[in-house]
Amino acid sequence: NTKTRQIQSYFKAANSLGNSINYLLADNTNLYAATKDGIYVFDQSNGKQYHYSTSSGLPHNNIEHLYIDRNNRLLFATRSSGIFEIDEKGEVLDYFSVGNYELAFNSITQDVEGRVWVSTFGQGVFLILPDTVINFTSQNGLKSNYCYSVSTSDSNYVWVGHRMGLTRIHIRDLNIKTFDVNYG
Repeated sequence: NTKTRQIQSYFKAANSLGNSINYLLADNTNLYAATKDGIYVFDQSNGKQYHYSTSSGLPHNNIEHLYIDRNNRLLFATRSSGIFEIDEKGEVLDYFSVGNYELAFNSITQDVEGRVWVSTFGQGVFLILPDTVINFTSQNGLKSNYCYSVSTSDSNYVWVGHRMGLTRIHIRDLNIKTFDVNYG
């Protein structure tokens, strides 16, 4: 409360995993919490709370990142076979799949052209196009296959965070440049 300068508890899960928040996201109506116990949604307009976990269709409970794309889809990154979304009905749907194997997805962003980019721990970065998927790795010029974040702005670049450096990918020609202590 900014008027009284008092802090009060907003929410406390029944277990410690639900209280371990990996990422917070808000829109005009909801506050979303990515936790080690799934996704918690707090509807600010009516005070209702929703909890999504493996019991309600999530592929994994440890959710690393949340992202609301231009089409107002709530996308989430976790250890799984792809990126999933929760639709307006509350159903968990497959958004993008890498097949029958599991990757550690950890961050999602969307560039100025509306294309979705996803980073991973160990498999680089994926650019999701309508008819194909491009996987960028250290063999293509990434600083490392271990990515901690992916981000865009209103520019022509996607930025990837790594241990000890950054990678910048031009969204149109896909030219890759790395930055670390040896550069700049």
